[in-house]
Amino acid sequence: MNQGLKVLTVEVAVEKIFGGSISTWTLMRMARKGLIPCVRVGKRVLFSEEAIKEWAAAGGTALAKGESENPNKPINYDKIRRVDP
Repeated sequence: MNQGLKVLTVEVAVEKIFGGSISTWTLMRMARKGLIPCVRVGKRVLFSEEAIKEWAAAGGTALAKGESENPNKPINYDKIRRVDP
């Protein structure tokens, strides 16, 4: 039986994914800047557990389409996109 998408609140994501190593405010700032995949539902910010794990496995970044990773090029945070589940 498919259990569906596991959605996490900010507080749960901080504890379950980051082990409490960052604050809820830090996670909210990252979400607001589009640095971490999230979904807004009204005023709530929710995170897909699967999308966050994929994001972390990719080194914590999601590059815009067509942009290649070049270690000599500084990261342009304007080109980082939000990944919706």
